[in-house]
Amino acid sequence: MSIGKPEPPKHAVLYVDDEEQALKYFRKGLDRDFRILTAPGAAQAIALLEAEADIAVVISDQRMPGRSGVSLLTEVKARWPAVVRILVTAYTDIDSAVAAVNAGSVYKYLTKPADFNLLRLTLTESMNLYRETIHNNVMAQTLRKLEEQCQATAEAQTQREQLQQRLIAASREAGRAEVATGILHNVGNVLNSMNVSAAVVTNTLHESRIGNLCKGLAMLEEHAGDLASFIASDERGQRLPGYLAKLAPVISQEHATIAGAMESLSRNIEHIVHVVQHQQSDAREVCLRQAVNTTELAEDAIRINQTIVEQNGVEIVRDFADIPILMLDRHRVLQILVNLVSNAARALKGCDSAQKRITVKIRRNSDSVQPQVCFEVSDNGAGIAPENLTRIFTYGFTTRREGHGFGLHSAANAAREMGGSLTASSGGAGLGATFTLGLPAARDSDAAALSRQAIQEVSA
Repeated sequence: MSIGKPEPPKHAVLYVDDEEQALKYFRKGLDRDFRILTAPGAAQAIALLEAEADIAVVISDQRMPGRSGVSLLTEVKARWPAVVRILVTAYTDIDSAVAAVNAGSVYKYLTKPADFNLLRLTLTESMNLYRETIHNNVMAQTLRKLEEQCQATAEAQTQREQLQQRLIAASREAGRAEVATGILHNVGNVLNSMNVSAAVVTNTLHESRIGNLCKGLAMLEEHAGDLASFIASDERGQRLPGYLAKLAPVISQEHATIAGAMESLSRNIEHIVHVVQHQQSDAREVCLRQAVNTTELAEDAIRINQTIVEQNGVEIVRDFADIPILMLDRHRVLQILVNLVSNAARALKGCDSAQKRITVKIRRNSDSVQPQVCFEVSDNGAGIAPENLTRIFTYGFTTRREGHGFGLHSAANAAREMGGSLTASSGGAGLGATFTLGLPAARDSDAAALSRQAIQEVSA
């Protein structure tokens, strides 16, 4: 079986020397072990560094025309701090080399002529140092992102507390138990989802491995002066690179978990703010009857219940007849529709049906003495037992453990006060249910005329 050539090293060594023979000698002696790049001077070396992203080590001769090796390596340190810098010098320049090492511009210096065995050892050590530096930089960046995420989590918690205060204030301003109940009813499921997201963030932060990362980084900092010896000979140092490599994906996963939870929190906060604003605007409405687009009204009810619909995996089917603008008590009708869609979604929560479906229908009722518009909300969920159909609108009656028996009772009363009715039908347990809200509809021409008049008054 033939064996292919080994894959060339990813990272390169850049050797800088103004003597062409020295460059050829260096390449010939080391190109089997390393990917070698050469440059005859400082300017060419800088150009290569700008063009090549994978240069890990720069080794430079000290004495070159125009610019010394120390000067070149000082610039390399400033622009590419992760690159390991080695100075090659003659015995007469030892003092300059030592000064450069002490100043931090040079990692190590070698004297001419350098033995190839020593060069291989030094370059191998430098490559390892470069990889470790890059890895530590990635870990530090991950840590910074996690810290930013923690701060965002704290800000989200503050926003949540402020939002709760706004909900309380909105209830007091409304001055009516019906409005307060409607707000809590609409945002309750969203708050539950926020609690789940907040718990995910809290648990992730509590179980975070950031502390272990800090310990590892502290160990590296403690042995910064003798890092190579620490990693090569100390048992803890030998285990540290492998441990940090395993720790990186764990911290990355923690970051992804927190980011997902924060995204969910942000969406839910935005939705709750919309619900509160919507309810507040309806609560302050002076005119009870106003020109209403029935399709927009039904869409508002669906949108307010979007969270619980998505949580239960429910499909919404729309069947809207072309109904002209009608004169309706917008706030009361919306409250009823929100309650009906919410109840339908909850009826599907524990349903085993392969396709959970809610159908929202708007139609004319031509059988009634007066013109009527009917809003129907149907589901294929748990259904209603026959004996409960006569009790479903009674105050305090509920078939759900978490229910309070207020919603349908209040909705039926509101329908009667508007001159309409709210009825329920079901084929029995497990056969779904349909709730129909029938309301008197003003004549199309009257409603349209009133709508045009209102628009003209606003324009004037």
